[in-house]
Amino acid sequence: MADGSALAYSALFPVGSGPFPTLMSYNGYDAGGIGGWSYRRGSTAMSHDLDTALLEHGYALVGVNMRGTGPSDGDFELFQSQWGPDGAAAVQWISEQPWSTGRIGMYNWSWGGIGQLCTAGQRPQALAAIAPGMVVVDPLRDSGSPGGVPNNFAQTWWRYIQLTWGYAATSAIVDRDWPAAKTILRRIARTGPDSPGVVTRAHRTEDAYTLAHSLTDAVGRITAPTLAINAWQDMSTGPRPGSFAELLPAETTWSIGTNGKHDIYVSASIRAELLRFFDHYVKGEENGFEATPHARIWFDTAADGPDTGHYGFGEMNRKGNGSTVPGFVYDVPATDQSDDQVWTLNLRRDGALSSAVADPGEPASAYQELPRAPKVDLFNFHDGWRRSTPPASTLAYSTAPFEDDHLVFGPASLDLHVSVDDSDADLQVILTHVDPEGNETYVQSGLLRLSNRALDPEQSTLLEPFLQHTTPQPVRPGHLVACRVPIPAFAHAFRRGSALRIWLYRPSAMGVWKFDANPAQGRLRIHHDAATPSLLRLRRTPYDIPTAAPAPGSLWNAPSRPGRV
Repeated sequence: MADGSALAYSALFPVGSGPFPTLMSYNGYDAGGIGGWSYRRGSTAMSHDLDTALLEHGYALVGVNMRGTGPSDGDFELFQSQWGPDGAAAVQWISEQPWSTGRIGMYNWSWGGIGQLCTAGQRPQALAAIAPGMVVVDPLRDSGSPGGVPNNFAQTWWRYIQLTWGYAATSAIVDRDWPAAKTILRRIARTGPDSPGVVTRAHRTEDAYTLAHSLTDAVGRITAPTLAINAWQDMSTGPRPGSFAELLPAETTWSIGTNGKHDIYVSASIRAELLRFFDHYVKGEENGFEATPHARIWFDTAADGPDTGHYGFGEMNRKGNGSTVPGFVYDVPATDQSDDQVWTLNLRRDGALSSAVADPGEPASAYQELPRAPKVDLFNFHDGWRRSTPPASTLAYSTAPFEDDHLVFGPASLDLHVSVDDSDADLQVILTHVDPEGNETYVQSGLLRLSNRALDPEQSTLLEPFLQHTTPQPVRPGHLVACRVPIPAFAHAFRRGSALRIWLYRPSAMGVWKFDANPAQGRLRIHHDAATPSLLRLRRTPYDIPTAAPAPGSLWNAPSRPGRV
């Protein structure tokens, strides 16, 4: 690097003499050790089988460890500004090697997707294309404190980071690379103030630190052709940052959104899209990719085999030799991303959810002691929801069975008028699909701490409330407040005869997301008369849904439970 620091890397080459079109993986796990002893035995954060498929397709692969991670030089800092310039320097260096054609693409998901955004924001000349999946762009709003509810995911993530550094240390020891092994082991042993859990706890509101470590500005500078992948029910990085594609140039950006898991990126179906994209922009093949619809939504995505429910890894433990198959694909026209498609449903007395507006003087829903939401366990995703029993005391609102099909997609907003008998309360809104037999399928969750309800009016829209995350605004017990609960993007087909339901709970664990309990958690009253309406806003489009309803519980990350009809 320019300051003399060295980044660890490893390169794998396909059969042949080269030069080769080259793809770079750049993260803080064990990217610099691809091909090493641990990697070859499956002890890696990378996908060995995705890498093998890319090699067999003629690409050279280069894995690079970020500054301050694994055996690379430097101090670790979460979302540090140097990630971008370092990544750009690595891209340029790779492009100058005799075994490279000089056109570099970047691939991988999660931290590997974050590394792509940092690098592409620097606009390195040799960067031909990026394909980020499942990223974090705004660390505060996306995962650190979604809706203002403090999330302890970062501490769990830190343990996983240390585990992957252990993989790299083992490889270094086998290779007798003692300096690298010592660097890694010393780094693993340190759990000081720079660890992600400590840092995120220290910055629960927007401040100079969180602003400096957001990637929003970097994303806004990206000009490289981009294929963005997002999974709506991702409970590692979360689904909110999938909207980053809206900040990129429309003519060179493609996106795929689907129900699914954190590592659906390695699936055979996504891989086919990755190959077409890289073949066009990195190899230079005229394969027609540029004519691909820019925004595609996969509905009813399921595996061709049983869902084991284990952490991500839905494609046969990342091998990708099974198929993730969408029931159907909807190519989103630009007109379907306007406010003209907003669908408003009003919360009404007796748990109704209706397009009819509230009556003057309509009584509020009585005080309710909100139970905790069913725990959704990422290591066995379906059990928490499948085994839960809908509590009779919980506030729930349901539509009548639909007379027509409704295709719903994008973010949503639950706009509430509430009063609470304490100085604060945390809410988790769960949106579900209820089939004619009463089976209730999980679709998406939204979170809000009432004291974090202040909005940025310039960045908020009808469907996306943008929370300021600055000074908390305590609630006066018993006094009416207006608030908006952001519901991150999702896509779901509500077929004729089915219904849509929302539940209000206290937050519970979702995957590896675990939330700090709010010491002030008063009972809640939902107001919904004509003067103080409460309503749900979604985006829908009239569409002739071409498939029969999937079996309850068959969709990726959309578990089903017997519910109330």
